[in-house]
Amino acid sequence: MADPCRDVARFVVALQRIALKYAGAIGALDGAVEVFLSTYETLSPFDVSANLAWYRALTCLQLAKYEINRPVCTFPEGIEALVGEGWRVLEEGRHA
Repeated sequence: MADPCRDVARFVVALQRIALKYAGAIGALDGAVEVFLSTYETLSPFDVSANLAWYRALTCLQLAKYEINRPVCTFPEGIEALVGEGWRVLEEGRHA
């Protein structure tokens, strides 16, 4: 029942969090993200391009909020990276 963009965005941001945590750069798995998005757009009947930037930014901000509110923040650099990525995606989506 929900917008499929939400699920796609959550998967993309999950890959970015893994890249940040284990490779030290939020964009380390951008190749995998591009392959996933290309494959999804080819095989899915849903058009996710219209709302994807919005949902990606929202997901980044929600995860950053989650990290901030943890009793012991174990990944402070992740908060900054997620907020920055959220802004970058919104800016990029605005110009697309």
